[in-house]
Amino acid sequence: MISSVVGVFDSERSLTEIRGFVVDVSASAEKVAALKAGERRFRSVFVDATDAMLILDNHRRVVDANRAACALFGSSAGALASSPWTKSCRTRRRRLPSRGAS
Repeated sequence: MISSVVGVFDSERSLTEIRGFVVDVSASAEKVAALKAGERRFRSVFVDATDAMLILDNHRRVVDANRAACALFGSSAGALASSPWTKSCRTRRRRLPSRGAS
């Protein structure tokens, strides 16, 4: 609950009226609680996933990496953080066998 009250005074500095408002923020608090619960569920899926997952920002830089990603890329989440995701996902070039080779 948020409330605000102000007094209105005349030219002789006498209180002439009181104005105020009250805002019920319980619906907002419920939405925030639901949002936090969703974040906890997502975080749990992210952390415990057996597939490698990266969270990227708008500039495609790594914000976070789960354990599977760290294992795949051989780096800690801290080492991956703030680096471009392409740096994490470097491919190793392999020499392809010639067509005549068995």
